[in-house]
Amino acid sequence: MFARKLFDSEHERWRGEVAAFLQSEIAPHHDAWVAARRTPRAAWAKAGAAGLLGRGLPTEFGGAGRDFRDSAIIIEELARHRIHGLFTCLQSDIVAPFVQRLGSEAQKQKLLPGMAQGEVLAALALTEPQGAARFLP
Repeated sequence: MFARKLFDSEHERWRGEVAAFLQSEIAPHHDAWVAARRTPRAAWAKAGAAGLLGRGLPTEFGGAGRDFRDSAIIIEELARHRIHGLFTCLQSDIVAPFVQRLGSEAQKQKLLPGMAQGEVLAALALTEPQGAARFLP
């Protein structure tokens, strides 16, 4: 394996926190969640409390004000632990930035802190212009 210089000691400390959280709070239940085809809402709240959600959001919205490297660590650790169904990257790295950049101030205040805490689960639906025409009268 090649040496990476992308992460510093703070990132490696964060990696340890993420791994410990996944090992203690997620991995023991993961097989049951897969069988049930459902990740409980409580898992999202625990992930939010552990700081795994909204890492790139400013602190005023409940985030950590960090850059994407923190999210990359979360993604790597989810993969290393073979955990799926806890799509932190969708919530934190795709939907939250859309709301942060394009939402009104009221929408930001209403949605972003809850997304960072795991109390609000968000998704995004996209389509191409020609795709929507099939469904319009």
